[in-house]
Amino acid sequence: IPDKPEAVGPISPIYLDPELLKVPSLALEAVRRELARANDIVLSMFTHLQSAFVRGNIERIHALIKDDDMIDTLEAACINYLGKIRQQELSEKQSQEHKALMVSTVAIENLADIIETDMVELSEQAFELKHQGSPETEKMVFELYLIVNHAIDLLTDVLRHKNQEHARSIYRYNRLIKSQQRALMERKSDRLGDEDIDALKMARLQISVSEKLVRMYGLVKRITAEHLERRRR
Repeated sequence: IPDKPEAVGPISPIYLDPELLKVPSLALEAVRRELARANDIVLSMFTHLQSAFVRGNIERIHALIKDDDMIDTLEAACINYLGKIRQQELSEKQSQEHKALMVSTVAIENLADIIETDMVELSEQAFELKHQGSPETEKMVFELYLIVNHAIDLLTDVLRHKNQEHARSIYRYNRLIKSQQRALMERKSDRLGDEDIDALKMARLQISVSEKLVRMYGLVKRITAEHLERRRR
């Protein structure tokens, strides 16, 4: 058993064993497990973002930047490992899986970037504004957050075990996501003319948050599409 490589940065891959490169099917499975691990980190970041926002803990929100560093490290390791797998002789099915894992690697890193950059910035703006949005609108945004949170949670099992039922569940959220976003936009457009400047700023922030949440769901759905069996036929 080869020695594990020394840790580089805040985290190191645990499944990308160089010895597995001799057997492409096992090497691809190793990447799948590493990506599931990375997705768990994204889920943790997303969950902590919401809880820290509710508690007004700006320090914890800023700490998400360090969490994103872990995703960057795992992304680089997975891309490097996939490059080495590509040098092996792959069957058509293995080539398709290789593509799916490459797409998934980049998309997971994009998910983490949205949290670390866009959502953190929007949280800071909300703290500075110090304006309480309407309970009804906050409830709608939170419901959108819960849908995306559950989709990310389901994605781990799609990656780790190719769980087709969870993949279909993620796809079924598509209509609900669109309906929720449409209702939120309609509610805010109806109220904007009657609100003061701070309320207008908060409304724009909430719309921006909803747009980022929808984008995150789109990335989750993009990854899921690569692992649905019907796409392989």
